[in-house]
Parts: sequence; C-alpha cells; structure tokens
Amino acid sequence: MEIVAFCCHNSLDNIKSIQKDTSVKVNLLPCSSKIEVGHLLSTFETGVDAVMVIGCQKGKCQFVDGSSLAKGRVLYTKRLLNEIGLGEEKIEFFTPANSEEFLEAVEMMKNRTYKTYN
Repeated sequence: MEIVAFCCHNSLDNIKSIQKDTSVKVNLLPCSSKIEVGHLLSTFETGVDAVMVIGCQKGKCQFVDGSSLAKGRVLYTKRLLNEIGLGEEKIEFFTPANSEEFLEAVEMMKNRTYKTYN
C-alpha cells in the first residue's frame, strides 16, 4: 500500500517520527494551499492508493487561509474522483495537532483503503 501525504511544513512538529512509516511518502509544501487539483489527480495516475493533504489547524496558518483553500481543493477532488469511479475515500484533508495525530490519520487512511480493496 502506498499513501502520499502533501504536508504544510508548519503543520507538523516532528517530521522524522512521521517518516518511520514507509508506506507514506511525505512531500513538504511551503503551505497546503500550494497543492492544486490537477496535481492531486495526477498523483493517482502514478498508482498510489491514497492521498492525504495536511494543513495547519484553524488560526495557525502563516498564510491566513491556506488550510481552507487546500480543504476546498480536496473537496473538489473528491467529487471528481467519484465522477471517474475511483471514490472519494481515497483522498482526505487533515489538520493534525502533532505527529501522533498524523500517524492516527495515516492508520485511518490505511484502513479505509484496505476496506475499499476488500
């Protein structure tokens, strides 16, 4: 199973602990709002099982509304994935407070993806 996580570099406290899970490829972004719908869709073309977009918690974004922009793009991508038959459960937006919450989100995505294939 392969999961790609696009993460705002300000949203996670300890990237080394997060990268212990080899099923997750972490891509750091200057802000989660830098991710575009086209890029999210093209990530699925590479054969990944799931995509996570990690943003800052409400009120903590250095670009003010970066997380809300990213969340909107994820919601739009979910609709497109449903339209093409892949299903919206393959992508999610998260705002973890720490690396433990990030790892919990990863487990949720793994379980969700596993259920989709079985």
